[in-house]
Amino acid sequence: MPYEFQGKEVEAGGTIKFSTPGDYVVGTLLNMKPNIKTDFGLTNFWSLRAKNGSFHNSLHNVVDVEATTISEGDEVGFFAKPGGVLDEKIKKIKLGQIFKVELKELKASKYGAGHEQKIYSVQQGPMDEVIGEEVETE
Repeated sequence: MPYEFQGKEVEAGGTIKFSTPGDYVVGTLLNMKPNIKTDFGLTNFWSLRAKNGSFHNSLHNVVDVEATTISEGDEVGFFAKPGGVLDEKIKKIKLGQIFKVELKELKASKYGAGHEQKIYSVQQGPMDEVIGEEVETE
C-alpha cells in the first residue's frame, strides 16, 4: 500500500500508525502475532482485512498532512503494547469478527510533545461470514 509522505512515495508495508484524532480502520480480525521485538520493546501485531479507513502516517514524530486511504480488501495491521489499553480492547474481538478502531483523542503527557496519550474507541461488529473460515491462529 504505497502512499505519499512529505513529497516522497513510501511503501507502508500494510502497517497503520494512528497519529491524528479521527484516524480509523474498519475490518475483519485475521490474526495476532504476540511479543514481537522492536526498538521500543515487545509489542503485539494485530492483522485485519480492511473494509475501509484512513490514517495520517508519521515518521520521527512528523505527521503527514494528507491522510492515507485504506481500501476494501487491503490486508493491514497495527502494533499495540501488550497489556496496554488498545491491546486489551482488541483482545475482546474474536478472529473473523468485524470491528472498528478509531483514535478519538490525544491527551497531554508529562513527557511532552510526541508522547501524548492516545485514547481509542474500539467497536465490535458481527462475524464476517465470508472471511470467517480463513482466519489464522498463532
